[in-house]
Amino acid sequence: MNQREPYTIKQMMPLPEGYEVMMEVTHQNGAKVMEAAKETVFPYCLVLLEGDAGDRIELYNLFPGCGVEEHGESMLVPTRYCEKCGRRMVPHMRGTDETTLYYACECGGTDRYTCGESEEEKPMSKIYTCEQVSNGHPDKICDQIADAVVTDCLQHDKDSRVAIECLLKDNHLIIAGELTSEHRPDYRRLAEEVFDRIGREKLGYGMEHGLDISILVSEQSLDIALGVDKGGAGDQGIMFGYATNETPELLPIPFAVATEFLQLLKNHPSRMFRADAKAQVSYDYDSGRITTFLCSVQHSPDVEVGDFRYIIESMMVLAACKYGIKGDFEKLVNPTGRFVVGGSFADCGVTGRKLACDTYGGIGRIGGGALSGKDPSKVDRSGAYMARKIAKDIVRAGYADRCEVQLAYAIGVVEPVSVAVDCFGSEYQNPEFIRAYVRENYDLTPRGIVRALHLLDVDYNAVSSYGHFGKGLLPWEE
Repeated sequence: MNQREPYTIKQMMPLPEGYEVMMEVTHQNGAKVMEAAKETVFPYCLVLLEGDAGDRIELYNLFPGCGVEEHGESMLVPTRYCEKCGRRMVPHMRGTDETTLYYACECGGTDRYTCGESEEEKPMSKIYTCEQVSNGHPDKICDQIADAVVTDCLQHDKDSRVAIECLLKDNHLIIAGELTSEHRPDYRRLAEEVFDRIGREKLGYGMEHGLDISILVSEQSLDIALGVDKGGAGDQGIMFGYATNETPELLPIPFAVATEFLQLLKNHPSRMFRADAKAQVSYDYDSGRITTFLCSVQHSPDVEVGDFRYIIESMMVLAACKYGIKGDFEKLVNPTGRFVVGGSFADCGVTGRKLACDTYGGIGRIGGGALSGKDPSKVDRSGAYMARKIAKDIVRAGYADRCEVQLAYAIGVVEPVSVAVDCFGSEYQNPEFIRAYVRENYDLTPRGIVRALHLLDVDYNAVSSYGHFGKGLLPWEE
Protein backbone atom coordinates (compact mmCIF):
# COMPACT_ATOMS: atom_id res chain seq x y z
CA MET A 1 0.00 0.00 0.00
CA ASN A 2 1.48 3.34 -1.03
CA GLN A 3 1.37 6.15 1.49
CA ARG A 4 0.81 9.38 -0.48
CA GLU A 5 0.32 11.67 2.53
CA PRO A 6 1.78 11.71 6.06
CA TYR A 7 -1.16 9.76 7.43
CA THR A 8 -1.25 8.01 10.79
CA ILE A 9 -3.04 4.71 11.30
CA LYS A 10 -5.98 5.47 13.57
CA GLN A 11 -8.25 2.47 13.51
CA MET A 12 -8.66 -0.92 11.86
CA MET A 13 -11.42 -3.45 11.78
CA PRO A 14 -10.60 -6.07 14.46
CA LEU A 15 -10.28 -9.76 13.81
CA PRO A 16 -13.63 -11.53 14.40
CA GLU A 17 -13.79 -13.42 17.67
CA GLY A 18 -12.89 -17.10 17.40
CA TYR A 19 -10.67 -16.88 14.28
CA GLU A 20 -6.96 -17.64 14.13
CA VAL A 21 -4.34 -15.23 12.83
CA MET A 22 -2.90 -16.31 9.48
CA MET A 23 -0.73 -13.30 8.74
CA GLU A 24 -0.10 -9.71 9.69
CA VAL A 25 -0.07 -6.93 7.12
CA THR A 26 2.12 -3.91 7.78
CA HIS A 27 2.55 -0.44 6.29
CA GLN A 28 5.85 0.50 4.71
CA ASN A 29 6.56 2.43 7.93
CA GLY A 30 6.32 -0.83 9.87
CA ALA A 31 3.01 -0.19 11.60
CA LYS A 32 0.60 -3.14 11.71
CA VAL A 33 -2.49 -2.53 9.59
CA MET A 34 -4.57 -5.66 10.09
CA GLU A 35 -4.66 -9.34 10.82
CA ALA A 36 -6.03 -11.77 8.23
CA ALA A 37 -7.76 -14.94 9.28
CA LYS A 38 -7.63 -18.48 7.93
CA GLU A 39 -11.38 -18.23 7.64
CA THR A 40 -13.35 -15.05 7.93
CA VAL A 41 -16.94 -13.88 7.89
CA PHE A 42 -15.84 -10.49 6.53
CA PRO A 43 -15.39 -10.05 2.75
CA TYR A 44 -13.14 -7.03 3.25
CA CYS A 45 -11.35 -4.96 5.83
CA LEU A 46 -11.29 -1.18 6.24
CA VAL A 47 -8.27 0.67 7.61
CA LEU A 48 -8.75 4.23 8.79
CA LEU A 49 -5.85 6.66 8.34
CA GLU A 50 -5.91 10.18 9.78
CA GLY A 51 -4.15 13.20 8.27
CA ASP A 52 -4.35 16.95 7.85
CA ALA A 53 -6.16 16.65 4.52
CA GLY A 54 -8.93 14.52 6.02
CA ASP A 55 -9.48 10.88 6.80
CA ARG A 56 -8.45 8.29 4.25
CA ILE A 57 -9.93 4.83 4.02
CA GLU A 58 -7.88 1.95 2.61
CA LEU A 59 -9.97 -1.04 1.55
CA TYR A 60 -8.58 -4.59 1.55
CA ASN A 61 -10.24 -7.73 0.31
CA LEU A 62 -9.69 -10.90 2.33
CA PHE A 63 -9.12 -14.10 0.42
CA PRO A 64 -9.05 -17.03 2.87
CA GLY A 65 -5.94 -19.11 2.31
CA CYS A 66 -4.60 -16.70 -0.32
CA GLY A 67 -3.44 -13.75 1.76
CA VAL A 68 -4.55 -10.17 1.33
CA GLU A 69 -4.50 -7.80 -1.58
CA GLU A 70 -5.34 -4.14 -1.93
CA HIS A 71 -8.57 -3.32 -3.73
CA GLY A 72 -8.29 -0.30 -6.02
CA GLU A 73 -7.21 3.19 -5.10
CA SER A 74 -7.36 4.62 -1.63
CA MET A 75 -10.31 6.94 -1.11
CA LEU A 76 -10.10 10.42 0.37
CA VAL A 77 -13.28 11.13 2.33
CA PRO A 78 -14.42 14.40 3.94
CA THR A 79 -14.24 14.98 7.65
CA ARG A 80 -17.69 15.02 9.22
CA TYR A 81 -18.68 16.52 12.55
CA CYS A 82 -21.60 15.27 14.61
CA GLU A 83 -24.66 17.52 14.44
CA LYS A 84 -25.72 16.33 17.89
CA CYS A 85 -22.55 17.00 19.90
CA GLY A 86 -20.09 18.66 17.50
CA ARG A 87 -17.36 16.05 17.84
CA ARG A 88 -15.44 14.65 14.88
CA MET A 89 -17.12 11.51 13.56
CA VAL A 90 -15.28 8.30 12.68
CA PRO A 91 -15.86 6.56 9.34
CA HIS A 92 -16.53 3.02 10.50
CA MET A 93 -17.89 0.82 7.73
CA ARG A 94 -18.73 0.62 4.07
CA GLY A 95 -22.19 -0.36 2.82
CA THR A 96 -22.77 -3.62 1.00
CA ASP A 97 -22.86 -1.71 -2.30
CA GLU A 98 -19.31 -0.46 -1.53
CA THR A 99 -20.28 3.06 -2.60
CA THR A 100 -21.51 4.39 0.75
CA LEU A 101 -19.39 5.06 3.81
CA TYR A 102 -21.01 5.33 7.24
CA TYR A 103 -19.82 7.59 10.04
CA ALA A 104 -20.46 7.13 13.75
CA CYS A 105 -20.03 9.29 16.84
CA GLU A 106 -19.56 8.26 20.44
CA CYS A 107 -22.84 9.99 21.33
CA GLY A 108 -24.75 7.80 18.88
CA GLY A 109 -24.93 10.30 16.01
CA THR A 110 -24.56 8.95 12.48
CA ASP A 111 -23.87 10.25 9.00
CA ARG A 112 -22.98 8.83 5.61
CA TYR A 113 -20.96 9.73 2.52
CA THR A 114 -21.50 8.47 -1.01
CA CYS A 115 -18.40 8.01 -3.16
CA GLY A 116 -17.94 10.93 -5.53
CA GLU A 117 -20.32 13.17 -3.61
CA SER A 118 -19.14 16.71 -2.94
CA GLU A 119 -20.05 18.51 0.26
CA GLU A 120 -22.24 20.86 -1.77
CA GLU A 121 -24.12 17.84 -3.14
CA LYS A 122 -24.89 16.33 0.25
CA PRO A 123 -28.31 14.67 -0.03
CA MET A 124 -31.43 16.08 1.57
CA SER A 125 -32.06 15.30 5.20
CA LYS A 126 -33.53 11.86 5.73
CA ILE A 127 -36.85 12.62 7.42
CA TYR A 128 -39.17 9.74 8.21
CA THR A 129 -42.63 10.01 9.73
CA CYS A 130 -44.37 7.49 11.98
CA GLU A 131 -47.92 7.42 13.32
CA GLN A 132 -49.82 5.93 16.23
CA VAL A 133 -53.45 6.08 17.33
CA SER A 134 -55.14 5.80 20.73
CA ASN A 135 -57.23 2.94 22.07
CA GLY A 136 -60.32 5.10 21.46
CA HIS A 137 -59.77 5.29 17.71
CA PRO A 138 -62.65 3.41 16.02
CA ASP A 139 -60.37 0.98 14.18
CA LYS A 140 -58.57 0.14 17.42
CA ILE A 141 -61.86 -0.34 19.26
CA CYS A 142 -62.64 -3.03 16.69
CA ASP A 143 -59.20 -4.60 17.14
CA GLN A 144 -59.70 -4.70 20.90
CA ILE A 145 -63.09 -6.41 20.65
CA ALA A 146 -61.75 -8.96 18.16
CA ASP A 147 -58.75 -9.78 20.37
CA ALA A 148 -60.97 -9.98 23.44
CA VAL A 149 -62.87 -12.77 21.64
CA VAL A 150 -59.60 -14.53 20.71
CA THR A 151 -58.27 -14.40 24.26
CA ASP A 152 -61.55 -15.54 25.80
CA CYS A 153 -61.78 -18.54 23.47
CA LEU A 154 -58.15 -19.64 23.99
CA GLN A 155 -58.51 -19.36 27.77
CA HIS A 156 -61.38 -21.85 27.66
CA ASP A 157 -60.28 -24.04 24.72
CA LYS A 158 -56.65 -24.07 23.54
CA ASP A 159 -57.71 -25.72 20.27
CA SER A 160 -60.01 -22.84 19.32
CA ARG A 161 -59.77 -21.63 15.73
CA VAL A 162 -60.71 -17.96 15.67
CA ALA A 163 -60.97 -15.45 12.81
CA ILE A 164 -63.08 -12.53 14.00
CA GLU A 165 -63.67 -9.17 12.32
CA CYS A 166 -65.55 -6.21 13.77
CA LEU A 167 -67.20 -3.18 12.21
CA LEU A 168 -68.34 -0.26 14.33
CA LYS A 169 -70.40 2.70 13.12
CA ASP A 170 -72.04 5.03 15.63
CA ASN A 171 -73.27 2.60 18.31
CA HIS A 172 -73.88 -0.26 15.86
CA LEU A 173 -71.38 -3.13 16.18
CA ILE A 174 -71.13 -6.07 13.78
CA ILE A 175 -69.03 -9.06 14.87
CA ALA A 176 -68.43 -11.43 11.98
CA GLY A 177 -66.09 -14.26 11.05
CA GLU A 178 -65.39 -17.89 11.74
CA LEU A 179 -65.06 -19.71 15.06
CA THR A 180 -64.55 -23.39 15.80
CA SER A 181 -64.34 -23.96 19.55
CA GLU A 182 -65.80 -25.87 22.46
CA HIS A 183 -66.32 -22.47 24.07
CA ARG A 184 -69.17 -20.13 23.24
CA PRO A 185 -68.06 -16.55 23.91
CA ASP A 186 -70.44 -13.94 25.31
CA TYR A 187 -69.86 -11.38 22.57
CA ARG A 188 -71.88 -8.59 24.21
CA ARG A 189 -70.07 -8.94 27.53
CA LEU A 190 -66.64 -8.90 25.84
CA ALA A 191 -67.52 -5.81 23.79
CA GLU A 192 -68.93 -3.98 26.80
CA GLU A 193 -65.76 -4.78 28.78
CA VAL A 194 -63.66 -3.19 26.02
CA PHE A 195 -65.73 0.00 26.22
CA ASP A 196 -65.39 -0.03 30.00
CA ARG A 197 -61.59 -0.34 29.76
CA ILE A 198 -61.38 2.59 27.36
CA GLY A 199 -63.76 4.59 29.54
CA ARG A 200 -67.33 5.26 28.55
CA GLU A 201 -67.09 8.84 29.73
CA LYS A 202 -64.14 9.33 27.38
CA LEU A 203 -65.92 7.82 24.38
CA GLY A 204 -68.24 10.79 24.49
CA TYR A 205 -71.21 11.53 22.29
CA GLY A 206 -73.64 8.71 21.63
CA MET A 207 -72.28 5.83 23.71
CA GLU A 208 -74.61 6.46 26.63
CA HIS A 209 -77.34 4.77 24.56
CA GLY A 210 -75.53 1.43 24.63
CA LEU A 211 -74.56 -0.91 21.81
CA ASP A 212 -76.65 -2.46 19.07
CA ILE A 213 -74.78 -5.71 18.31
CA SER A 214 -75.18 -8.08 15.36
CA ILE A 215 -73.38 -11.45 15.34
CA LEU A 216 -72.51 -13.13 12.02
CA VAL A 217 -70.18 -15.97 13.02
CA SER A 218 -69.97 -19.47 11.55
CA GLU A 219 -67.53 -22.38 11.93
CA GLN A 220 -64.16 -22.50 10.17
CA SER A 221 -64.20 -24.07 6.72
CA LEU A 222 -63.43 -27.79 6.78
CA ASP A 223 -61.20 -27.28 3.75
CA ILE A 224 -58.97 -24.90 5.74
CA ALA A 225 -59.04 -27.26 8.73
CA LEU A 226 -57.57 -30.06 6.58
CA GLY A 227 -54.29 -28.18 6.28
CA VAL A 228 -54.17 -26.73 9.77
CA ASP A 229 -54.91 -30.05 11.48
CA LYS A 230 -51.71 -31.54 10.03
CA GLY A 231 -49.59 -28.60 11.19
CA GLY A 232 -49.74 -26.46 8.08
CA ALA A 233 -50.32 -22.74 7.85
CA GLY A 234 -53.91 -21.56 8.19
CA ASP A 235 -53.54 -19.33 5.12
CA GLN A 236 -51.02 -18.18 2.58
CA GLY A 237 -49.32 -14.87 3.29
CA ILE A 238 -46.23 -12.79 3.91
CA MET A 239 -45.10 -11.42 7.28
CA PHE A 240 -42.37 -8.98 8.23
CA GLY A 241 -40.45 -8.41 11.42
CA TYR A 242 -38.21 -5.41 12.09
CA ALA A 243 -35.82 -4.22 14.77
CA THR A 244 -33.43 -1.29 15.13
CA ASN A 245 -31.08 -0.29 17.92
CA GLU A 246 -32.37 3.30 17.92
CA THR A 247 -34.36 2.80 21.14
CA PRO A 248 -34.31 0.41 24.13
CA GLU A 249 -37.47 -1.19 22.73
CA LEU A 250 -35.62 -1.78 19.42
CA LEU A 251 -38.30 0.25 17.63
CA PRO A 252 -37.91 3.29 15.35
CA ILE A 253 -37.46 6.52 17.32
CA PRO A 254 -40.42 8.45 15.79
CA PHE A 255 -42.76 5.53 16.37
CA ALA A 256 -41.61 5.09 19.97
CA VAL A 257 -42.09 8.82 20.65
CA ALA A 258 -45.58 8.87 19.10
CA THR A 259 -46.63 5.83 21.13
CA GLU A 260 -45.20 7.26 24.36
CA PHE A 261 -47.10 10.50 23.81
CA LEU A 262 -50.43 8.71 23.42
CA GLN A 263 -49.76 6.64 26.53
CA LEU A 264 -49.18 9.88 28.45
CA LEU A 265 -52.39 11.30 27.00
CA LYS A 266 -54.37 8.20 27.97
CA ASN A 267 -53.22 8.48 31.59
CA HIS A 268 -53.79 12.23 31.87
CA PRO A 269 -56.51 12.94 34.45
CA SER A 270 -58.10 15.92 32.69
CA ARG A 271 -61.77 15.51 31.75
CA MET A 272 -61.21 17.77 28.72
CA PHE A 273 -59.73 14.90 26.70
CA ARG A 274 -61.80 12.22 25.03
CA ALA A 275 -60.71 8.79 23.85
CA ASP A 276 -60.04 9.30 20.12
CA ALA A 277 -56.57 10.61 19.27
CA LYS A 278 -53.79 10.37 16.69
CA ALA A 279 -50.10 11.27 16.81
CA GLN A 280 -47.59 11.70 14.00
CA VAL A 281 -43.86 12.33 14.47
CA SER A 282 -41.45 13.40 11.70
CA TYR A 283 -37.82 12.66 12.59
CA ASP A 284 -34.66 13.77 10.80
CA TYR A 285 -32.24 10.86 10.96
CA ASP A 286 -29.33 13.00 9.77
CA SER A 287 -29.59 15.65 12.49
CA GLY A 288 -31.13 13.42 15.17
CA ARG A 289 -34.03 15.75 15.88
CA ILE A 290 -37.80 15.83 15.46
CA THR A 291 -38.89 18.31 12.81
CA THR A 292 -42.69 18.18 13.27
CA PHE A 293 -44.88 16.66 15.98
CA LEU A 294 -48.58 16.49 15.08
CA CYS A 295 -51.47 15.34 17.21
CA SER A 296 -55.24 15.43 16.91
CA VAL A 297 -56.98 14.98 20.25
CA GLN A 298 -60.72 14.61 20.73
CA HIS A 299 -61.99 17.00 23.40
CA SER A 300 -65.16 17.92 25.23
CA PRO A 301 -67.45 20.49 23.57
CA ASP A 302 -67.03 23.10 26.28
CA VAL A 303 -63.32 23.77 25.62
CA GLU A 304 -61.23 25.16 22.77
CA VAL A 305 -57.78 24.14 21.58
CA GLY A 306 -56.25 27.13 23.34
CA ASP A 307 -57.49 25.77 26.68
CA PHE A 308 -55.32 22.66 26.48
CA ARG A 309 -52.60 23.41 23.90
CA TYR A 310 -49.94 23.91 26.60
CA ILE A 311 -50.80 20.54 28.19
CA ILE A 312 -50.50 18.70 24.87
CA GLU A 313 -47.28 20.46 23.89
CA SER A 314 -45.78 19.64 27.29
CA MET A 315 -46.59 15.95 26.79
CA MET A 316 -45.01 16.10 23.32
CA VAL A 317 -41.77 17.41 24.81
CA LEU A 318 -41.90 14.89 27.66
CA ALA A 319 -42.30 12.00 25.20
CA ALA A 320 -39.36 13.27 23.11
CA CYS A 321 -37.14 13.80 26.17
CA LYS A 322 -37.63 10.16 27.19
CA TYR A 323 -35.59 9.27 24.11
CA GLY A 324 -33.01 12.03 24.51
CA ILE A 325 -34.52 14.33 21.87
CA LYS A 326 -34.82 18.08 22.30
CA GLY A 327 -38.24 19.72 22.30
CA ASP A 328 -37.36 22.39 19.69
CA PHE A 329 -39.70 21.01 17.03
CA GLU A 330 -42.79 22.35 15.29
CA LYS A 331 -45.86 21.44 17.33
CA LEU A 332 -49.23 21.04 15.61
CA VAL A 333 -52.21 20.52 17.91
CA ASN A 334 -55.65 19.88 16.34
CA PRO A 335 -54.83 21.75 13.10
CA THR A 336 -58.51 21.89 12.08
CA GLY A 337 -59.23 23.84 15.28
CA ARG A 338 -61.92 21.54 16.71
CA PHE A 339 -62.27 17.80 17.36
CA VAL A 340 -65.42 17.14 19.42
CA VAL A 341 -67.19 14.45 17.40
CA GLY A 342 -64.86 11.46 17.25
CA GLY A 343 -64.71 7.70 17.48
CA SER A 344 -67.26 5.71 15.51
CA PHE A 345 -69.53 8.77 15.22
CA ALA A 346 -66.92 10.47 13.06
CA ASP A 347 -65.40 7.46 11.26
CA CYS A 348 -66.43 3.86 10.75
CA GLY A 349 -64.10 1.45 12.54
CA VAL A 350 -62.92 -1.88 11.07
CA THR A 351 -60.59 -4.58 12.43
CA GLY A 352 -57.10 -4.75 10.94
CA ARG A 353 -56.98 -1.30 9.39
CA LYS A 354 -54.14 0.10 11.51
CA LEU A 355 -51.28 -2.25 10.60
CA ALA A 356 -48.63 0.48 10.68
CA CYS A 357 -49.70 1.41 14.22
CA ASP A 358 -49.71 -2.27 15.22
CA THR A 359 -46.16 -2.79 13.99
CA TYR A 360 -43.46 -0.14 13.36
CA GLY A 361 -45.32 3.06 12.58
CA GLY A 362 -44.59 2.94 8.85
CA ILE A 363 -40.83 2.26 9.08
CA GLY A 364 -40.20 -1.34 8.17
CA ARG A 365 -42.53 -3.14 5.83
CA ILE A 366 -45.76 -4.78 6.96
CA GLY A 367 -47.36 -8.02 5.86
CA GLY A 368 -50.55 -8.53 3.94
CA GLY A 369 -52.83 -9.53 6.80
CA ALA A 370 -54.11 -8.14 10.07
CA LEU A 371 -52.77 -9.32 13.42
CA SER A 372 -55.82 -8.90 15.67
CA GLY A 373 -58.83 -11.19 15.69
CA LYS A 374 -56.87 -14.34 14.82
CA ASP A 375 -55.73 -17.32 16.85
CA PRO A 376 -52.02 -18.19 16.41
CA SER A 377 -52.64 -20.96 13.87
CA LYS A 378 -53.01 -17.99 11.48
CA VAL A 379 -49.48 -17.13 10.38
CA ASP A 380 -50.49 -13.51 9.77
CA ARG A 381 -50.24 -13.25 13.54
CA SER A 382 -47.77 -15.92 14.67
CA GLY A 383 -45.42 -15.40 11.72
CA ALA A 384 -45.26 -11.65 12.36
CA TYR A 385 -44.38 -12.29 16.00
CA MET A 386 -41.64 -14.77 15.11
CA ALA A 387 -40.22 -12.50 12.41
CA ARG A 388 -40.02 -9.69 14.99
CA LYS A 389 -38.28 -12.00 17.48
CA ILE A 390 -35.68 -13.06 14.90
CA ALA A 391 -34.97 -9.47 13.86
CA LYS A 392 -34.74 -8.42 17.49
CA ASP A 393 -32.41 -11.30 18.37
CA ILE A 394 -30.09 -10.38 15.48
CA VAL A 395 -29.86 -6.74 16.58
CA ARG A 396 -29.60 -7.58 20.26
CA ALA A 397 -26.76 -10.03 19.52
CA GLY A 398 -24.81 -7.22 17.84
CA TYR A 399 -24.91 -8.81 14.39
CA ALA A 400 -26.51 -5.66 12.89
CA ASP A 401 -27.88 -2.24 13.79
CA ARG A 402 -31.10 -2.80 11.83
CA CYS A 403 -32.76 -5.96 10.61
CA GLU A 404 -35.87 -6.90 8.68
CA VAL A 405 -37.07 -10.49 8.35
CA GLN A 406 -39.66 -11.71 5.85
CA LEU A 407 -41.47 -15.03 6.16
CA ALA A 408 -43.87 -16.44 3.57
CA TYR A 409 -46.23 -19.41 3.86
CA ALA A 410 -48.59 -21.47 1.71
CA ILE A 411 -51.89 -22.63 3.12
CA GLY A 412 -51.68 -26.14 4.53
CA VAL A 413 -47.88 -26.34 4.07
CA VAL A 414 -45.74 -26.87 7.17
CA GLU A 415 -42.48 -25.13 6.26
CA PRO A 416 -42.29 -21.52 5.05
CA VAL A 417 -41.85 -21.16 1.30
CA SER A 418 -39.25 -18.42 1.83
CA VAL A 419 -37.20 -16.77 4.57
CA ALA A 420 -35.39 -13.49 3.82
CA VAL A 421 -33.16 -11.36 6.06
CA ASP A 422 -32.08 -7.79 5.20
CA CYS A 423 -29.81 -5.72 7.46
CA PHE A 424 -29.60 -2.72 5.10
CA GLY A 425 -25.81 -2.68 5.10
CA SER A 426 -25.66 -2.29 8.89
CA GLU A 427 -24.48 -5.84 9.53
CA TYR A 428 -21.26 -6.65 11.40
CA GLN A 429 -21.31 -10.26 10.22
CA ASN A 430 -21.40 -11.71 6.75
CA PRO A 431 -25.04 -11.85 5.52
CA GLU A 432 -24.68 -15.57 4.83
CA PHE A 433 -23.58 -16.11 8.43
CA ILE A 434 -26.75 -14.31 9.61
CA ARG A 435 -28.98 -16.33 7.29
CA ALA A 436 -27.37 -19.54 8.53
CA TYR A 437 -27.95 -18.41 12.11
CA VAL A 438 -31.67 -18.03 11.36
CA ARG A 439 -31.94 -21.40 9.62
CA GLU A 440 -30.20 -23.24 12.46
CA ASN A 441 -31.85 -21.62 15.48
CA TYR A 442 -35.56 -21.16 14.77
CA ASP A 443 -38.38 -23.61 14.13
CA LEU A 444 -40.48 -21.71 11.60
CA THR A 445 -43.29 -24.22 11.24
CA PRO A 446 -46.64 -22.86 12.50
CA ARG A 447 -46.72 -25.33 15.38
CA GLY A 448 -43.07 -24.67 16.17
CA ILE A 449 -43.73 -20.92 16.40
CA VAL A 450 -46.79 -21.41 18.63
CA ARG A 451 -44.81 -23.73 20.90
CA ALA A 452 -41.67 -21.56 21.09
CA LEU A 453 -43.56 -18.33 21.83
CA HIS A 454 -46.31 -19.89 24.02
CA LEU A 455 -48.89 -18.18 21.85
CA LEU A 456 -51.83 -20.17 23.24
CA ASP A 457 -51.25 -18.56 26.64
CA VAL A 458 -50.91 -14.91 25.63
CA ASP A 459 -53.44 -12.30 26.73
CA TYR A 460 -53.97 -10.56 23.40
CA ASN A 461 -55.83 -7.73 25.10
CA ALA A 462 -52.34 -6.43 25.96
CA VAL A 463 -51.40 -5.88 22.31
CA SER A 464 -54.66 -4.84 20.66
CA SER A 465 -53.83 -1.15 21.17
CA TYR A 466 -50.61 0.90 21.26
CA GLY A 467 -48.69 -1.68 19.26
CA HIS A 468 -47.90 -5.40 19.31
CA PHE A 469 -44.16 -4.84 19.83
CA GLY A 470 -41.84 -3.12 22.27
CA LYS A 471 -43.82 -4.11 25.37
CA GLY A 472 -42.53 -6.18 28.25
CA LEU A 473 -43.80 -9.60 29.31
CA LEU A 474 -44.47 -10.70 25.73
CA PRO A 475 -42.66 -13.88 24.65
CA TRP A 476 -41.61 -12.50 21.28
CA GLU A 477 -40.05 -9.48 23.03
CA GLU A 478 -37.98 -11.49 25.53
